Amino acid sequence: MEKKQRHIVIEFLDCLQKEGINQSEFAERCAVGSAAISRFLGGTRPEDHFFRGLISAWKTPGLSERMVLSHLRDEIERAGQPLAAFKLEVVAREEQDRWWEARLEALRVYGPRLPEAGKIIDNLILLMIKTVVRGERIKRKNGVGQEASDSPEVEPPL
Repeated sequence: MEKKQRHIVIEFLDCLQKEGINQSEFAERCAVGSAAISRFLGGTRPEDHFFRGLISAWKTPGLSERMVLSHLRDEIERAGQPLAAFKLEVVAREEQDRWWEARLEALRVYGPRLPEAGKIIDNLILLMIKTVVRGERIKRKNGVGQEASDSPEVEPPL
């Protein structure tokens, strides 16, 4: 069974309040029905059209970035990884090019092995247009001076 969305739902409700609108007004902005909002609030992952709205329909600066970060937190947990093992942050504008070059290279290398590569590419493009967020696994030094991760090594997420 797929884990429910938790972080993005909490963030969504907070962003509605900060934006000063209700769920119906937001549904109109995204061109979705109230049923889509209800399913989302119940923890169901939003369909692509609604997800794009969750990221791009905000008028208050910073809310889109908050929604992206909360979505990434849910995806990390859904993958069975601890949030404490990752550092997620909004990337400064001057770092965008280097950051995206690295992600696109990872997609080039790992993409052919992923069954949902097309969907990943679509979501990356959406993120490139609206905001840039960086995530990295937090490393610590083990007793012999080598880096050791707090969780088992996994292939880099895209």
